[in-house]
Amino acid sequence: MRLEGNFEGASRLRVQGWARDLDNPEVPVSLVIKVNGAFVGRAIANHFRAPLKQVDGEGRLGFEFDFAEAFSPLERFAVEISAEIDGTPLKNSPRIIEPSTNFNGPARAAMTRIMLSFETDQEAEQRLAFLAEQTDAVLAQQARRHMQSGPNALQARRKQRWRTGVVEEDTPKPRPRALVINDELPVAQFDAGSAALLSHMQSLARCGYDVSFAAANLGKSRAPALDDVSLFCRPWYGSVEEVLASHRKIFDLVYLHRAATADRYAPLVRHTQPAARLIYSVADLGSLRLLRQAEREQRPELVKHSRREAALERHACLRADAVITHSSFEADLLRRWLPKLNLHVVPFAVSSQAVSTPFEARAGLAFIGGYDQAPDVDAAHFLAERIMPELARLDPAICCLLAGSAMPEHVRALQGERVEALGAVDDLSSIFDRVRLTVAPLCFGAGVKGMVLESLAAGIPCVCTPIAAEGLDLPDTLAQLVASDAGAIAALIMRLHGDAAFNAGCAEAGLAYIAARNSNDVIDTAMRAATQSSTMVATLPQLAAASL
Repeated sequence: MRLEGNFEGASRLRVQGWARDLDNPEVPVSLVIKVNGAFVGRAIANHFRAPLKQVDGEGRLGFEFDFAEAFSPLERFAVEISAEIDGTPLKNSPRIIEPSTNFNGPARAAMTRIMLSFETDQEAEQRLAFLAEQTDAVLAQQARRHMQSGPNALQARRKQRWRTGVVEEDTPKPRPRALVINDELPVAQFDAGSAALLSHMQSLARCGYDVSFAAANLGKSRAPALDDVSLFCRPWYGSVEEVLASHRKIFDLVYLHRAATADRYAPLVRHTQPAARLIYSVADLGSLRLLRQAEREQRPELVKHSRREAALERHACLRADAVITHSSFEADLLRRWLPKLNLHVVPFAVSSQAVSTPFEARAGLAFIGGYDQAPDVDAAHFLAERIMPELARLDPAICCLLAGSAMPEHVRALQGERVEALGAVDDLSSIFDRVRLTVAPLCFGAGVKGMVLESLAAGIPCVCTPIAAEGLDLPDTLAQLVASDAGAIAALIMRLHGDAAFNAGCAEAGLAYIAARNSNDVIDTAMRAATQSSTMVATLPQLAAASL
């Protein structure tokens, strides 16, 4: 036999090609197919394929053979095709199929089949040990990939110096690395603390850091983080402790958000990242909030909790190289606690976008809170039960919206003829476009109130209690909107709601305030001071002036 043809292709599912016998061209060739030397079937080369008409004029020389079962993508196998009559191999036979590295459906199915095909406890333990080894190996490789742009590049430069004594001038210097740690992944619309943390991560990136983030509660993360921030998460990492231990001496800066996070991780940061600058971000003073809540609700047991929280906060301050707060009031309080503290007031970004709906087309007021927070729940009751009745005596037509996440049933029950309980909203602009003003009737709390800033950034004046305005250093035009008792708050609401010129003046002052104090330039100036200075204590007016 004089065999002509070609073994054109092979996969784990089929083989194909063409063949003919030059001595007997009228008879289709019978072919034998073997895999790893074992017979698997026969194919007759009599399928029509148009390109083969150039060979014999008819084109009926092709063959295809489907394997009864796809071969494992994890194994190497050799396919041989030869003429059945005398064993003459077809051109390009054998063909070798190497194991696949693609983690696709066939590979997953094959691995599942292998891993679950055990009958004894010993076999199960063998498979579990193998999985544990491979998991560690994958995690280690992933960790190395995370670090390629930083420490690996630095190590390569050091090796080059040791080998040649010269470092290329154009070798790019690695960017410093910053690790931000919080209890959960921040989501801006949930609370001011999340908005501040996201803003500070963006600022660190603008200041030249490669920023990574890790959450203590990895399983409770609610949404993806920023696109320009590396996220340490499951399944690659099981805990913040694992992140720090896996990346020893890697980070140049570690930012710990809130006292509980600082208390939990500061010692391990010092151990695993001895050269890193440690920043503790207060967010707000929980001890102050608890003390005020104890007085407001007549709960003396909260005083003890406040003292414990204060001890935690002071300890976190003493462990840090620099301390960040958003509130000028809390900065002054911390300085009284610890006079030599390296303290920096760093605001957070708030985007200004004034409402387009004209004053005449809007009506009423709104309170926007996060109702998983006790101060906001108390404020909603104070508004509905004390302020709105006072307002009704001045103008019974003015209505109020209650909006915000996690609204409990007893707050929803405040809904009535002039109070509408909306609950969570996807976009705050849908609230601002409806109302002429907002209120922040907080009777206790701590820190900077994000909803006050959001309202001012929308060109909506906000009537505040002293607690709500605390730490904001409002200008005179906005400071006149601060009142304590229900009657005075109702009077301010009445004036803002009925006097278009007064409302417009306050709205303009609010937009100017946000532009001057919550811009990226102001934040970055403050952040650079916190990440570089060991002694300077910056104030917001100084930062605003420095950014101009």
